[in-house]
Amino acid sequence: MARPKPIVRLAQEVGDDLWEILQADKFYVITYKDDPANIRITQGSMSGNIHKYKKLTYTNLGSANLQARRLNYRFKCDDFKVMEVGN
Repeated sequence: MARPKPIVRLAQEVGDDLWEILQADKFYVITYKDDPANIRITQGSMSGNIHKYKKLTYTNLGSANLQARRLNYRFKCDDFKVMEVGN
């Protein structure tokens, strides 16, 4: 199945690249206990703590479900779920 032609809302050249803002009909958010959440990973280093954040919003339902299953496995719970946002 071919990917549908995207609706471009704004386009701008940045150096040699073309950045485009595309319209999204819906996207999927991973929730923890039915509330949207962020996950921060803190790593210690010689110059202080470094924070990294996990991606928890997806345009593809399969990717969101896979990440939710991984998080439930890592935290040994069933509290991470996928919520659809949009039309």
